[in-house]
Amino acid sequence: MKRRYIHFVLILILLAQAVPSLAQTKNAPLTVREIMSEPSIAGMRPEGEKLSPDGEQVAYLWSASGKDPRDLYLGSTRIGGDTRLLVRAVDEEKESRPAKTETRDEARTSERKEERVMQRDAAQEARERSVAGVEWSPDSRRLLFSKRGDLYVLNPNETPVAPRRLTSTVAIEGGAQWLADSRRILYQSGGNLFVVNADQTSLVQLTRE
Repeated sequence: MKRRYIHFVLILILLAQAVPSLAQTKNAPLTVREIMSEPSIAGMRPEGEKLSPDGEQVAYLWSASGKDPRDLYLGSTRIGGDTRLLVRAVDEEKESRPAKTETRDEARTSERKEERVMQRDAAQEARERSVAGVEWSPDSRRLLFSKRGDLYVLNPNETPVAPRRLTSTVAIEGGAQWLADSRRILYQSGGNLFVVNADQTSLVQLTRE
């Protein structure tokens, strides 16, 4: 029931964003190339939605461009509430990589195969650069998320929103979750478990592989 409610709220949020652009779209027959092209004409569905424990806000991953990587958004569960972009998956324009979506009709079979491989690699890279692992603190005051393998925490009610980086390692930090006190975070890295204070005042290694 709770998950259906989150999906309903997200649909309302995305419809509110899409109506202005749909009103400007002209009716025209679709070609096969347009149907198979990226971004999808059906749009991108939000994913990774997380409802705050107090039920007031929902965090989710979405991309306004309709393609990966996905950014972190925040929406209100109240009617008429605001929707905000909290964190961009790509900080700088130079990090982005143009995605190839078409092959040349005159290209040889081997060239077309190579281009398709490049497209798949670019798509996989874009997905890996998406914001992930979104978790609300039990008191609904902060959001935890991962970006390119490192952990971040932010207060969505701050102005401006300023994500704070908790880890900066070669290893990938995963499985991160808040502890009941809303101050500490348990996560896994390199086969070991760690607990870090969200205010970056302490780091404790619990296991040694």
